[in-house]
Amino acid sequence: MEALKEKASDFDIKVYGTDIDPRCIEKAKSGVFGPNSLKEVNKTLLEKCFIKSEQYHAINNVVKGIARFEPHNLVSDEFMPHIDLILCRNVVIYFTKPLQEMVYSGFAGALNGGGFLVLGKVESLWGYAKEQFEIFDNRERIYRKT
Repeated sequence: MEALKEKASDFDIKVYGTDIDPRCIEKAKSGVFGPNSLKEVNKTLLEKCFIKSEQYHAINNVVKGIARFEPHNLVSDEFMPHIDLILCRNVVIYFTKPLQEMVYSGFAGALNGGGFLVLGKVESLWGYAKEQFEIFDNRERIYRKT
């Protein structure tokens, strides 16, 4: 929304946050953060997107309105189609190679052409998945679907 500025209303922006752990989903839905967890957030964005109290910051209704949080198992659940950006950092590193390939294939199927996949710093694509993406930024592990 920030990057699009006044043109943001021209787009149907939706952010989906998923996790296998229902407790993480409930915490994310609450939109409440302790002050230390947001210390890296730019002050202008913090003031624009959060409501501050003495003990916490809460996401404002504008931002909360575009966010959806749902349980999702990368291994057994279907992927939502027509995604422009997938951030999956430091998860697949714990999977076996065949499981990684299955998940990467799911990401490729879910992403729109030209969509981006961002992995953790020690994760990388391999096998068939490597053919479905091009490196956009190798240092940051950002890939674009070809």
